[in-house]
Amino acid sequence: MENSADGIKLIDRDGTILNANRAAWETLGYSREELLGLTIADLDPAWSRERFQAFWDTQTTLRPVFVQTHHRHREGPLVPMEVTAIPCDLDDQRFVFGISRDISQRLAWEEALKQSEERFRGIVHNSSAGYFRLGTDGCYKDVNEAWLSMHGYRDRQEVLGMHFSCTQNPAALEDARRIVDAVLRDGESRNGEFSRLLKDQSVGYHQYTLVPVTFEDSVVALEGFLIDI
Repeated sequence: MENSADGIKLIDRDGTILNANRAAWETLGYSREELLGLTIADLDPAWSRERFQAFWDTQTTLRPVFVQTHHRHREGPLVPMEVTAIPCDLDDQRFVFGISRDISQRLAWEEALKQSEERFRGIVHNSSAGYFRLGTDGCYKDVNEAWLSMHGYRDRQEVLGMHFSCTQNPAALEDARRIVDAVLRDGESRNGEFSRLLKDQSVGYHQYTLVPVTFEDSVVALEGFLIDI
């Protein structure tokens, strides 16, 4: 308990903190003496005494409950927390172990990633190169305006969900399948010159780059760019 990086508190039915480990008080800027005796309502503005009591009254089993909330730091700021509340019986009395983790850094990373993805999408969708994303099922999940123009389409909704084979020159369809299968299988990028089938059934030519999108060592999608030649 003392060596845990997560804050651990022993809480009674009134929401009073009876015991805690070092991470619990240091994360919120308290000393041990200052933290013990406070209630959950003192730390968490979203959990009044009444709300905690209502929660307590519903805990008829010992199943853990997971909550994302905020705890107030001793200096005032609210700290985002991921909390696991575990009911337990000790000496015929019901208590709750509250295990809390500061998720400030994780949320900051997620927000930075979200903003980065939004910037990337903005760049992609305003690019003069045709951009597309395929799912592992071979169907289009996203295309930009340049891709639509290169293929003679006006609306993305015409294309999303369509299999990539529908935009391939029939004479080169098997080569296209082999390229897509190889990138999905090997997780390695491919590039070169290729042909495409437009909506009006005419054939165009372009340079392409096709790259795998990976998550936890697995290919989960393919992204590519086309430049008209």
